[in-house]
This record gives sequence, structure tokens and C-alpha cells, in this order.
Amino acid sequence: MNAVDPAWYAPESAWWAKMRRAARHIREVREQATEFEDSNPWSVESSVGPAPNESTYLLRVSRPVPSDLITAIGDAIHNMRSALDAVAYEFAHMNLGTLNPTQEKIVQFPIVPDGGRFDKFLRYSEKDASGVKVARRDLYSDDQVLAFRCVQSFAFAEEAAALGIEFDRHPDIDYRHHMLNRLHSLSVIDKHRRLPILAWFPDIVYWQGEPQEVQEAYEWRPAHHTPTSFLDGVVLGRFVNPEGEAPPSSKLTHAMKLTFGDDPSGPNDGFAESLGSWYDSLVNWILPRMFVTAAGNTPPVGFFNG
Repeated sequence: MNAVDPAWYAPESAWWAKMRRAARHIREVREQATEFEDSNPWSVESSVGPAPNESTYLLRVSRPVPSDLITAIGDAIHNMRSALDAVAYEFAHMNLGTLNPTQEKIVQFPIVPDGGRFDKFLRYSEKDASGVKVARRDLYSDDQVLAFRCVQSFAFAEEAAALGIEFDRHPDIDYRHHMLNRLHSLSVIDKHRRLPILAWFPDIVYWQGEPQEVQEAYEWRPAHHTPTSFLDGVVLGRFVNPEGEAPPSSKLTHAMKLTFGDDPSGPNDGFAESLGSWYDSLVNWILPRMFVTAAGNTPPVGFFNG
């Protein structure tokens, strides 16, 4: 294996400085989120259902998500996203030396859904001051291009195919759920449009207080909404006693989680868990895998110890 330049792991490099700042913001986010959730900002209200054997449950939101919490989230997201562009800039700088203004302008870390759009990203060009076209592909060596490619959402399928292993993969679905796309999408929203939406979403619904066989006869029928639909007064669902003439008498308990309403992957983990997962993936997988590959090595398999 070719040696990896120790400079990639220098603490004062732009990418690690950005990641340290992101870690500080994530800690701040978790502290603010705990304080907010401990203030009981939501409750669930029951009412008579549309049928005699049903109860309807409504979400009541008494406090909005503090904007200071959301801006701290944006700071964490921006630092993680910009760490990737810092690496892309350093790749070009290592390959070419000093960059002219046009070359600096088109430096960007690629986040794309498939190989065709990856190649299109690299073909992008702009004219410099003398009218000469400068293509993004010309900024990078072959190994650096592979380093970009090996961390994309479609890389696993490509690498498996190269070994003769075929999977029934769906590039658009893989891309939608991939952490780089999720991180980038939220970064664009916060940087260019508005604050990201944090929305409550049902996490766990359970009931207790009667014999098991009685409880098992009951049904929870959730209302189907996107995360951003869970506003004050929305119907969470209905609790039904299919065999009875009256609503279930068990106590229904709800647990809600705050999720990214703009997450292209949908309501997965809570927002704080997502931030932590993205940070871990960048530190222990995305960045090290790129550094090893850019040094001329085959893209490694497995997480690194961060």
C-alpha cells in the first residue's frame, strides 16, 4: 500500500478544523435539544373517534422549536459540508500548485446519484480571463478522481460489480438515503433558502394496563403524514377495539421525536442522532477512505478508528 501523506491528518488542516467546529456545534445542539424537550413542548389529547369503538388522538404543540437551536444545527451542517470542499480544494492545490481564480471558482466536492452525473460534474468548465475553458476534471489526478468516486452513493455497487458481484441496486433510492446527499440537501436549504424544518414525528406508541390477551386485541391505526404535517392539532391516529362496542380502555403512551422535516431520506433517526451519525461517517469513513485512495491505493473496506 502506498503511504498516505501525514498532512491529511494534521490537526490544523482546514478539514479537521471544520470537523472539530462541527463537533462543538453538535454538542451544543444536544444540550439545547435536551433542555427544549425537557420543557414538555408537546402533548397528546384524546377525543371521541368516528366510530363507537375508536378513540382519536391529536398532537398538541405548546412551544415552537427555538430558532437558536435550528441555527446551531445549521452551523454543524455547514462545517461538515465545507470540510469536504476544503479537501477538494487541497486535492487541486496538490495536483496543480497555485490555482487561478477560475480554477478556484469551480473547485467543489461532488455529491451526485450515479456515475453518469459524476462524469458530467467533472466535465463542467468555465472560461478564464483569457477566454480559455477550464474543466473541473483537469484540476485532479486520476487517483484523486477515484477518491471522490469511492465515497459516492453508487460506489458500493460499482466496486461489487468489478468483483463480479451483482446486486439489485436502485441508484436513486441509494442516493436519497445516503448521508452525503442528506447532509448536502440540508446545507443548501439552510444556506440559500430558509432555516431547516424540525418536525415532531411518532416514535413509539404502546399501551398497557390490561391482560396481555386483551391488549393484543386492540389496534393502533396511525394517520399517514409526512413529518412536516405533524403540527398542532393534527390527528396522530386512532386507537381501536375491533371486537368491542366501546373504545379500548388501556392507557395509550406516545413517544415523539424531532426529525429533519427536509431530510430527503424521510423521518429516520431524530435530528441529533442524524448529525452524530454523519459526523462519525465523515471522520471514520468518508475522509480517511478518500485520503487512502488519493495516495494511489485501492479503496479500502471497513471503518477506520477515529
